[in-house]
Amino acid sequence: MVDEEEEDLNVRYWKTKYELLHEDYKQTKQRAENLENRLLDIVEESERKQEKSEETIGDLERKLEESGRRIEQLKAACFRYKNQTRGVPDKPPELEPPAQKIRTVRTTSGESVNSRSSIDGITRSPEFHAGEHLICEYHQLPVLAKGEGFIYGFRWTTENKIHIV
Repeated sequence: MVDEEEEDLNVRYWKTKYELLHEDYKQTKQRAENLENRLLDIVEESERKQEKSEETIGDLERKLEESGRRIEQLKAACFRYKNQTRGVPDKPPELEPPAQKIRTVRTTSGESVNSRSSIDGITRSPEFHAGEHLICEYHQLPVLAKGEGFIYGFRWTTENKIHIV
């Protein structure tokens, strides 16, 4: 009987040890799964941020290309303007008033009303949109022919130099 008691103690010892090891294994497995899930979440978030930054970089590259083209256009316009003003005499020639078509509309009260409604008298007129307008140089427009002024961020003087303000 001593052998059976000794054997029972030995079996209980190893059963207890196995149960403790099995419990440790379950805890380790659970921790590993949690860490793996957290790592996958971090990787997915990193990929989303990478895609977003790539999109932002693409947008910025397109804007840079557009800005470069705009700079080249402005340089060309500036070059043309500088070459245009070299041959201009000191005193600007007298400008003829631009040829204008004016359509008068009679209202029910019998008043005569000019159909133009903008400062320059051209761009908002019905004739402009109907294709009945005459094309003229920018300095011949009534608002610009005054010699100097300021509109929409541009300033001009009698020398017809336009400076961005």
